[in-house]
Amino acid sequence: MIEFKEHNGRVYMIIIDAKLLSMPFRNFEGRTSEYNATGEKEFGVVIEDSELAQQMAADNWTVKTITNRDGKDYLYGIKVDGEDLHWVKIKVKYRDNKGNPTIPPKVLIRTANNEIEYEEDDLRSLDTADLMDVDLRINIRRKTANGKTYTTGYLNTMKATLLDDSFWFGTRQAQNPNEPPFTM
Repeated sequence: MIEFKEHNGRVYMIIIDAKLLSMPFRNFEGRTSEYNATGEKEFGVVIEDSELAQQMAADNWTVKTITNRDGKDYLYGIKVDGEDLHWVKIKVKYRDNKGNPTIPPKVLIRTANNEIEYEEDDLRSLDTADLMDVDLRINIRRKTANGKTYTTGYLNTMKATLLDDSFWFGTRQAQNPNEPPFTM
């Protein structure tokens, strides 16, 4: 579910149960690549509603489409049932363009036994993590450059559940932690 809210003159996008694209569209580490020459921290979030994707494009978002040429059921870790996939890039900023610190995003990751607030250096582990129940609050910024208006999303808050490897954790908890989980 995606909704837009306004508070104190600012507009936010709230996404409940967001779907994040897998690598190379997930780059919390900020590594440079052919898709990210400047090394910015960012990730791709799916816009499941095609009409909303069109409305966002009309509102100057850069909405990209991954065409499902082969009618696959999954694209980049997202179940699509043969459909195309619409998505937008969300930036994760800890510094402004001059390198000065900004108000950092809040990233809370839940596991079966814990909740951890991730710091900037912890984010790289999310690039390959199996996440579920992802809720996002995105700050929306509009700016004009060279006569063209752009709308960009910046991560404000993320809450997600890390899919535990219950097989591994279950076998370790059931036995003495100093012994191997299986006997031959």
